[in-house]
Amino acid sequence: MALHEIFSHPEVRVYKSTLVSKATFFLICCVILTFVAPLLSVYRAYGFWKKEDFYTEQPVVRFKYQALLILSTSTTQWTWSTMTNLNALQQENLLAVQMKVMESDSNLDGKYESLLVQIEAPLASSENILAAKLILLFDYKLSKLSDFTMQSMAYIDYSSSQSGASLSATGQLCFKQKTPLKSSGIDVRYNDSVIPSTSVVSSDYQLSKIFLNYQQRNVTTMFDNALYVWETGRPTGEPFRLNATVYYPPARVLYLTGFWHLIKWAWVQYVPLLLVFLFVFDRIKVFVFQNQIIGTLVQRPKVPCKQHDT
Repeated sequence: MALHEIFSHPEVRVYKSTLVSKATFFLICCVILTFVAPLLSVYRAYGFWKKEDFYTEQPVVRFKYQALLILSTSTTQWTWSTMTNLNALQQENLLAVQMKVMESDSNLDGKYESLLVQIEAPLASSENILAAKLILLFDYKLSKLSDFTMQSMAYIDYSSSQSGASLSATGQLCFKQKTPLKSSGIDVRYNDSVIPSTSVVSSDYQLSKIFLNYQQRNVTTMFDNALYVWETGRPTGEPFRLNATVYYPPARVLYLTGFWHLIKWAWVQYVPLLLVFLFVFDRIKVFVFQNQIIGTLVQRPKVPCKQHDT
């Protein structure tokens, strides 16, 4: 009559040895390698401690209604600004311009996505504009992790060998970093004016000095991905027109990770490799002890004998 398996269960074997023995030393080595080897493997991959990371956030940007305009001819540099002290220093080179501003929030989330600035500068017909420079000042805020606030700028610059009638510029106010931000707290290191509007010293308003101080910051904004249209042939009696459209794209922010983020990322890398090593070294130990490659005392489970009445 054929026999069929109707039930099975594992048999537990106990391997015994003295405290000071080859078997004990082998087991200690297996335990150490099981937990240390995956740790060394992920650490050597140069990504175990993720001390820096990126996130994306739509910033809160507000135009400060402060601007500085410089129009250059072959002989003269005309200036206009919203700063009283600077205007007082310009004297005969001061322009009287008209500026219109419109910020738009197309998705109605309470955060502006773009700024349109339209400037008209009345000039004599004999004035041939060859270059235009415009600085726009902004309040810039990030709040997803740390509460970061700064005052920043967009610098628009274009020149041509031909006399211009108008300049149209379109670009993005891009977030720039030299060092990472903190992951929490309040950061107002750069929440001071880009242009010292309260100064009465003319050298403080030189573009070279303004840019030097601005570039010394670790966090700034720049007018990037810009497209320019320079139109020539200004009709008699018509002003020089400058139209600037500035978009506020999401900022890709580099930041210092916190403790729990650091541990989470390390744990995610370590555990999968640890499971592999646990399985491998368990198979190694079974093979070594089961085949008595290292001698131990094998204790098998005792099968109780049950007497039957006859």
